[in-house]
Amino acid sequence: MLNISGFFSDLKKDNKLRNHIISNFNIYLIAFIGTICHPLYWFWWTYIDPKPWEMPYLRIIGFLSCFLLLLFPVWPKKFKKYKQQYWLFVLTYNLPFFCSFYLIASGANIIWISALFPILFLSIMFIVRIWVWIVHMIIGVGAAVALAMLLNIDLSPFNYPLMMAILPIFIFGVFTAFIFSYSNANGIANEIERREKIDLAKERQKVLQGLGGSIAHEMRNPLGSIHHAAYIILEKIKQIPKGKKEVVISRQDLNEISDMLNIIDYSSTRGNMLIDVILSNIYDKETDKARFKIYKISQIVETVMKEFAFSSSEEKARIAVNIKNDFYFKGDENMMVFVLFNLLKNALYYLQLRPESSITISTNNSKLGDNKLNYLYFKDTGVGIAAHKLEIIFEPFMTSEKVGGTGLGLPFCRRVMNSFDGNIICNSQLGKFTEFVMSFPKISAEEKDRKLSIQRDKISDTAAIIKKIYNNKTVLLVDDQMINRKLTSRRLEKLGFKVMIACHGQEALDILSEKGDKTDLIFMDLHMPEMDGYEVAHLIKLGHKNRKGEKFTNFKNHQKIEIMAFSGNNDQETMVKVKEHDIQLFLGKGWSDDELIVLIKKLVAKKA
Repeated sequence: MLNISGFFSDLKKDNKLRNHIISNFNIYLIAFIGTICHPLYWFWWTYIDPKPWEMPYLRIIGFLSCFLLLLFPVWPKKFKKYKQQYWLFVLTYNLPFFCSFYLIASGANIIWISALFPILFLSIMFIVRIWVWIVHMIIGVGAAVALAMLLNIDLSPFNYPLMMAILPIFIFGVFTAFIFSYSNANGIANEIERREKIDLAKERQKVLQGLGGSIAHEMRNPLGSIHHAAYIILEKIKQIPKGKKEVVISRQDLNEISDMLNIIDYSSTRGNMLIDVILSNIYDKETDKARFKIYKISQIVETVMKEFAFSSSEEKARIAVNIKNDFYFKGDENMMVFVLFNLLKNALYYLQLRPESSITISTNNSKLGDNKLNYLYFKDTGVGIAAHKLEIIFEPFMTSEKVGGTGLGLPFCRRVMNSFDGNIICNSQLGKFTEFVMSFPKISAEEKDRKLSIQRDKISDTAAIIKKIYNNKTVLLVDDQMINRKLTSRRLEKLGFKVMIACHGQEALDILSEKGDKTDLIFMDLHMPEMDGYEVAHLIKLGHKNRKGEKFTNFKNHQKIEIMAFSGNNDQETMVKVKEHDIQLFLGKGWSDDELIVLIKKLVAKKA
């Protein structure tokens, strides 16, 4: 008994041949030919040139089978999964069965003997695997013979001389047809593969161009702020006479310099946030909820309005903020700011088409009797979004034909809101408005007060806690970038660490050879020339002071010393390699004191 499921599963294994065997073109071609030819031949051999073997009911079955296949696009969904099986039935009925039966019924008439070979070639063109074709032919011819015997049709014309005359031609026809069919199928498959590679390359280039343009556009804002702030500070410094050893500056200048430094710090945080946004979309990273804090939504909206790079005061004036029902939420400030940045950027882009349109940002504590959620509404009276696009706009790389867009913004917005245990949905009417509704779980007054108190204590005591735990402890900072070494070493020294510096991997091993047991912690840059951080960490754990395998003599604690990966890359591949090299801690180069204390606490917990 033929195993139909195994039959088709094996048929699917070779993608190149499958594209040829069951391509829609082949399916509809045979269906179209059968739908046209069955009634035409019946009319010809019934009225124009009558033949005794013509049987209307076989023609009707053939016509209906092909016509039904033509209607496949409107088949009920539950039947569409049987398309391949039905296609093989149509092919078997209309080629080997029908033609074999008419050959028998006609008494081996020259018309059907002549038709045998074109039909043979046609069937092989549609089925390129020999064993599949053999099964197809056995079923079709066998069914034809069985029906002929059932109808008592004379089989005597198919004698030995006739079969021996046809057999060599038949074998030659099958052999040449399969050679041609395989060659044709492989040629088509190779061409399809070539075109798919070209299309894939073009699609990748398009995505990369969009992604690159988005990165360049977004990074110009924080980099521009940093540049502007640094320029003002440098101008202040240039005003100081060169000969003076001590300088007295006014409170106004001091406040201005302080403001500029805050801008630099804040802008660098925003830049790092943008990088995290892109990486989280590309690698589908989970959000670290351990860093979430309590924030007031009005303060977030105020920050957005203050920091967003509006093209003009007129553009900013088109935005109305109506925060009558303020509320607290638990999440990440930078992530929420970016959500609103993205909504603003998208809305303003489309509002260019409608100068009279406006944007409203408002709040509501509950919706439709829901007392567990707070809501933030972002509504514009712009061009609107078509109904069929409302859900797919949250899918990656859906840009709604926005020039220069990557389609990464709204998927990130939804991911952010979901990480807050909330959601974002979109309501819109084409040509009237678009409204994004963001929902946030309500926070109890007790939880809010407790969290805010902890945050205040944490912010004020972070440096003190680090100093208490690691005061006068020695760290080895390994980094090939001079700026990183200077800035990081100063921050670590202010937190109470004693810092030794290595400019490259081998220098780090040399220092550890002499002072390894006096070193409490290693900050290891992962990406360095010649010898990267992974290799250095591996050699340290092995107790080797160089690639030659020479052992440490003054560094007995090499297997237990803590190594903290120190890198600007935090993608999945990096994190996997970090663990593979027995590096348990990771700190990004844009680290904050709060992030460092979390890792310090892990160290203390391990040693306790």
